[in-house]
Amino acid sequence: MQSETIVVDTNITLRYPKSSDTAALYAVIEQNRPYLRHYLAWVDETKSSEDTRQFIETTAIGRAKGDNHEYLIWFQDEIAGFIAFNTIHHHIRLAILGYWLTEKFTGHGIMTKAARALVAHGFSTLGLHRIESRCALSNSKSQQVLERVGFQREGLVREAIYEDGNLVDAYQYGCLAEDLK
Repeated sequence: MQSETIVVDTNITLRYPKSSDTAALYAVIEQNRPYLRHYLAWVDETKSSEDTRQFIETTAIGRAKGDNHEYLIWFQDEIAGFIAFNTIHHHIRLAILGYWLTEKFTGHGIMTKAARALVAHGFSTLGLHRIESRCALSNSKSQQVLERVGFQREGLVREAIYEDGNLVDAYQYGCLAEDLK
């Protein structure tokens, strides 16, 4: 079952991106480009509003097939970031969690709340058994988010994630429903 909107709390909502979000999402990416490019390889390939529109369209196609669930993170009436099950492997009930937050909204617990809500949705509504995520060894903020949600650090994956234009080692995290805090 799909949920177009997940209400996290009175200020935070997760909502599927719509074509009408194209200009606002592209503006957020533009404003945060130097900050986001540190860990996100796609930032330099997002060169226009049209690239953003195509991304939104692609997520909708994948969602219709059940391959992903991708959400804009809204804080009140502003786009604060993005969170997703970028890939869902239905045959083993596994999803890959990815996310980003704009610089303005970091340090306020928004991502932890958003991740808790999406992970809970994954287990309760989507029937997932396991959710995985990776983050660069240097990305302590992302590690803290995953650990606060209930993910366990399971190991090191060599040269598996982007950081400043290079492939670097990453921590592999995993979460089962029983791990939730």
